[in-house]
Amino acid sequence: VNWLTPTGTALTPSIGQPLAVANSLKWERIKTLDFGTDIRLFKNHIGITADWYERNTQGMVQQTSVPSTFGTAGPRINAGNFRTRGYEISVDANYSVGKNWNLYGTFSFWDYKTVFTKWSNPNLSISNGTGINYVGKTYGEIWGLETGGYFQSADEVAKAPSQKVLQSGNFVFGPGDVRYNDLNGDNAINSGTMTLANHGDLKVIGNTQPRYQYSTRLGASWKGFDADIFIQGVGKRDWWGIGNVALPLYQSLDIVYANQLDYWTVANPNAKFPRPYANNNATAIAGLNLGSNNFVPQTKYLLNLAYCRLKNATFGYSLPQNVLNRYNIQKVRVYFSGQNLAEISNVGAPIDPEITDPSSTGGFIGRNWPFSRQYSFGLQLTF
Repeated sequence: VNWLTPTGTALTPSIGQPLAVANSLKWERIKTLDFGTDIRLFKNHIGITADWYERNTQGMVQQTSVPSTFGTAGPRINAGNFRTRGYEISVDANYSVGKNWNLYGTFSFWDYKTVFTKWSNPNLSISNGTGINYVGKTYGEIWGLETGGYFQSADEVAKAPSQKVLQSGNFVFGPGDVRYNDLNGDNAINSGTMTLANHGDLKVIGNTQPRYQYSTRLGASWKGFDADIFIQGVGKRDWWGIGNVALPLYQSLDIVYANQLDYWTVANPNAKFPRPYANNNATAIAGLNLGSNNFVPQTKYLLNLAYCRLKNATFGYSLPQNVLNRYNIQKVRVYFSGQNLAEISNVGAPIDPEITDPSSTGGFIGRNWPFSRQYSFGLQLTF
């Protein structure tokens, strides 16, 4: 390296090697197959819409590996395919009861799953590094260890399979610490070669992609009064959370939150969390998400992002039309609306399951707090 100044604070102007571009590189291609039906029943009072689809993405761009003597990074080539299969079902209904009641409702349910059908990964690595996939991999899968409970005594630690490769800093496994299951029976907890053929005691413990999503809207009107509610949810979704909010003492001696105070002691052997130890943010197993010691990615502390939320409820009243006609006004309506009024969930940390970033590979980092309720009053006036 040649410095422009004697103190070494600025480099001489230079030009790097140009990027290599493969002659074969072309646009990705997408092919979609869709079957659907739309049915109306009982004089259009009930409608049913159903769709099944398959979307194939071919020629996904992938970075190639080249020897260092090549002089620059390897070119990108079309080397991967993946397939998404899913379905959507929607049912709607509307009825009038007598002269004054009008009722309506809609229920929708959908799901999809994406699987890699082609990828250049000769070693079948399962690392979560960028661009590392393998044929048969379900997009969003989370690899980790299976939790077997806590060590309750030093004798139990001595007789158990060795977990030394998971230790970082001055941490040593002892009573009150997490006991991981030896799935391959080699008397040691490890990740093998981090390949599909040899992944030690790792297994797929969850998936970051939302599954079994649904929504419903119900409403009614009667003599100028109206009501409308909207509910939405996700049936299944997992997340390995990192950061101070998700894991106790994740970084040094940071604050411990109220939801993290249920620690293991001799008098509390079935606590939610193991005995306290600071600094759990190392990478115990290269290729997995962050976490070490008692918090290597595992089944026990995997966050559950499934939820059902009352997203919106609106109640209103419209003045009678015969009164408004005297003043050439088409509509006057007052209403009250509430957002995020209630939720059923069991996340495992005080975060909002709806806004956690699904594109992140590192997991939740402690920035998403629980949802906040919002209320509003309004006046709708139409001339």
